[in-house]
Amino acid sequence: MEGGVTPDAMMVFIKEMRPKHPDWTFVYVPNAGEEAAAIPYDTKNKGLPDYVAPMLYAGNWNSYPGQDITNGEDSISGLTLQRLKQVGWPASRTILTYQSFDAARMRQEAKGGLLPLLGKLLGDYSVEVGGGQKVHLQGPYAGVLGWPSQCGAADFRCWPTADRANIKQVIEGARSAGVGGAAGVGRVWIGTGGLLSTPAMSAVIRTRSRGLEGQAPIGGKEHVTAHGDGTLFKTQAHRCRRAA
Repeated sequence: MEGGVTPDAMMVFIKEMRPKHPDWTFVYVPNAGEEAAAIPYDTKNKGLPDYVAPMLYAGNWNSYPGQDITNGEDSISGLTLQRLKQVGWPASRTILTYQSFDAARMRQEAKGGLLPLLGKLLGDYSVEVGGGQKVHLQGPYAGVLGWPSQCGAADFRCWPTADRANIKQVIEGARSAGVGGAAGVGRVWIGTGGLLSTPAMSAVIRTRSRGLEGQAPIGGKEHVTAHGDGTLFKTQAHRCRRAA
């Protein structure tokens, strides 16, 4: 979490908002490590988020191989997933994440096993990862979320081609584990000319689910998230369009 938002403050907010907005979905987006395990999965907790999406990456140049979950507990990402299991979070409530720019870079320098593995874990797939300290991962996980390929340069460049290549590997991994047509997934949306971020995706889900037959995103969720300015949510304008 960023901007000074604490897990306790988030739970207070969720507890207050859930009765007012029963259709909202709340997602806890903690940093990798012990912060992810700060909220045990306890359905008696009225401030419990619906999902957890730990940030299993660092930056767009230094995430991998150090934070590749295939390293097991030798990676803080593998350790994070282990700790989430230990405090009760089921895979069905856990969203796997990756840093798209660095994942694209590592596809050129490594074996490229991370992205297909994330896709496989969307299905009924079981694997032990790591060397000495292994972590057992059992799908299906709730989803896979890739942070878009963008840098903090003055021109705010984005690389949607890298995002498409990455998500293709995730989809291929998912299909190899039996996920795909049977789940009704026939279209993937990828942001171009900007970020398909939380506010933009929320707009897509709201507008495409209002009577436009065949256009509603399958599995889409409207999230309330913590942002870097210290607020629990904010409205932004982003450009996005459908990519075939």
